[in-house]
Amino acid sequence: LLPFLNSKSMAGKFAVGEFFDGNVHLLRQWVVDPRGMRGRASAFDFPTRFLLAAMCNQPGHFNMAALDHCGLAGSDPRFAVTFVENHDTDTSPSLAPIVKNKALAYAYILTSEGHPCVFYRDYSADPGCYNVKPVIDNLIWIHENLAFGPTQQRWKDLEVFAYERLGGPHLLVGLNNDPDYPRRIVVDTAFGADAPLHDYTGHMTDIVTDHNGR
Repeated sequence: LLPFLNSKSMAGKFAVGEFFDGNVHLLRQWVVDPRGMRGRASAFDFPTRFLLAAMCNQPGHFNMAALDHCGLAGSDPRFAVTFVENHDTDTSPSLAPIVKNKALAYAYILTSEGHPCVFYRDYSADPGCYNVKPVIDNLIWIHENLAFGPTQQRWKDLEVFAYERLGGPHLLVGLNNDPDYPRRIVVDTAFGADAPLHDYTGHMTDIVTDHNGR
């Protein structure tokens, strides 16, 4: 495979391969192995996907702290192609298809590091598809305009995970896995004191950081 990716019209082009394993150490080894891919191809981030399936399918009963720098995206985002579902996971009961709150998984991959991939059946409104398009379109805009730079964890417990992307204009993300328990948290940020913050998902009104930038 490596000689093919380095030859003729394929040379220098983006490439992604599938190493089907939930072990992030084995996945990264496949990507960087000097006797194998040598970093030439990215890989679908199955370790992160399996965590996202558990998060969505077990609302209120998943440890959100597990998302902190998880998977290949958390250890080496240059090579991580994150995804929520694909043609295999969506149709295979043994691979835990996501049947609840799929938007929360897209909120994670489209605001986190890595190269997010949207599953056509999730996006499309065609017959037999799930039409998550309105939510995904909004998150794609956030990804393209606000989600830059490294990630700083700002809060994590069993129900809530919050993090800040430190590049560009900065992006503060808060994810709550418990649909029956709204949470209000106060976190440090790098926005500075008295900075106006806008919620681009439309879930709440604008707020302002305090004199400590929280």
